[in-house]
Amino acid sequence: MQSSNKLKCQVTPEDQLSALRAAYTLLQAGIPHVVWGEYAMAIAHCVPIGHGFFDLQLLVSPYDIVQAAHLICLKHPYTQVDIREAEYWPGDPKYLKPSSTVFLRHQDNPNCYDTNEPPNIYLHTASAFHFDGQDPTVITSDPNPPDESSRQLLYPSLPAFCNAIIDTIHEPPLPFYHHIFYWRWLGKLDSLCGYTVGVNRFTKKKGKLIGSCEWLLQAVKEENRPFLSRLLLDLRFLPLQTSAFERILIKDARW
Repeated sequence: MQSSNKLKCQVTPEDQLSALRAAYTLLQAGIPHVVWGEYAMAIAHCVPIGHGFFDLQLLVSPYDIVQAAHLICLKHPYTQVDIREAEYWPGDPKYLKPSSTVFLRHQDNPNCYDTNEPPNIYLHTASAFHFDGQDPTVITSDPNPPDESSRQLLYPSLPAFCNAIIDTIHEPPLPFYHHIFYWRWLGKLDSLCGYTVGVNRFTKKKGKLIGSCEWLLQAVKEENRPFLSRLLLDLRFLPLQTSAFERILIKDARW
């Protein structure tokens, strides 16, 4: 029971194939990876992400990230740039760190939009977002792939996506609070839940969660349920430090 809506992916098959060219290259090379970010939301979970093209984000093993970056730059018009020069999150300090993310910039930006290629590609180590890509229970595939090879591309399942976002909000790649990171990923979580398990984006009825939202709440990790329940019930969030302490107490009680 993953979705209460019959949504359709708004990224056309042609745009999927062109936007994910780098992912197909890694697939052909046998480098395991998971499509992340906006394209994962739009393609695997049919969340409307607006018009235009987004940066492509891929989760890979730390043992494969250097090879993956080299291969993409060899096969496609991208150049590796220091992650501290990335424009993904404006302002300083940056929340990403060079040891966990490789940043590739298109050589013909902004004309890359003419060929439907992402302006930037971010290769993250899966652990940066607390995601275990080797666990088959946390991945899914495109429900309506544009061709047969696309069936092999992997995406985070809905509960795993929610877990990864909540985990990373509380335990970011760099050990400090980054307000842009927090609010943007909270917005993604809100859209992800509203479109996939909400009914017309409503997640509750008469003050109680609807069945599909209750399913999702039980499907995520125990320590993430309080945070997710506040989102689904539209309740006030705890201060982040208090919320993080709450998660620690739940995990400690389990052990």
